[in-house]
Amino acid sequence: MLAILLAACTQSPPKPPPAPPPPAKPAAATPAKPAAATPTPPRADEPRRIDAENFARERDRLAATLGRDERAALADTEVGYYMDVLQGRLLQRAGDRLTVTRESDRLIVALNGAFESAGDRCQPARPLGEALQALAKVLAEFDKTLVALRVEADVRGAALDPVQAHRYAVAAARSLEQAGVAGRRLAVVERGAAAKAPASAGAATTTAHVEVDIDPIRRRAGN
Repeated sequence: MLAILLAACTQSPPKPPPAPPPPAKPAAATPAKPAAATPTPPRADEPRRIDAENFARERDRLAATLGRDERAALADTEVGYYMDVLQGRLLQRAGDRLTVTRESDRLIVALNGAFESAGDRCQPARPLGEALQALAKVLAEFDKTLVALRVEADVRGAALDPVQAHRYAVAAARSLEQAGVAGRRLAVVERGAAAKAPASAGAATTTAHVEVDIDPIRRRAGN
């Protein structure tokens, strides 16, 4: 019996079962690469630019392009009466907020007003904006015309910086477009290549002279 007890004491205790292996760390997720941004194509309704030095040629070329759509163009026999009625409607609707002169079949609308700039934002001030909206209501109805805007001088006749002048002309064109004039009919007359206007350091107001040339879109021969 003693031998049995001694043998039992000398036996090693059973080894505990091995610890389970630590759970495997999940593989770090590779962040998905953002899809390359698709450049925004230029809007079809962006106001076209017409070089002041070649105004007549570029205006006629643009009008000829628009005249390919016979629904948006006038026959030669319709032009005179159409522009007569348009002139009368402009004088009736706009009143003393603008002046209208006529050169053959072209109407030239002139108005003065202020533009407000702050940072990258530029827009006509309220009185000028209201005059442009009154003009737009008529132009939206008489939609067989090409409308070219130019801003080159302040109300005293002093020349404006070409970059700022272009900015004001674009703001005026945008005002007409937002009030219902189709962008494809709008053009901005610029003197020289217009660069991006620097953002204004603070709010600024400039009073400028705005001219709007309105030409009939004639139906191209063969349409």
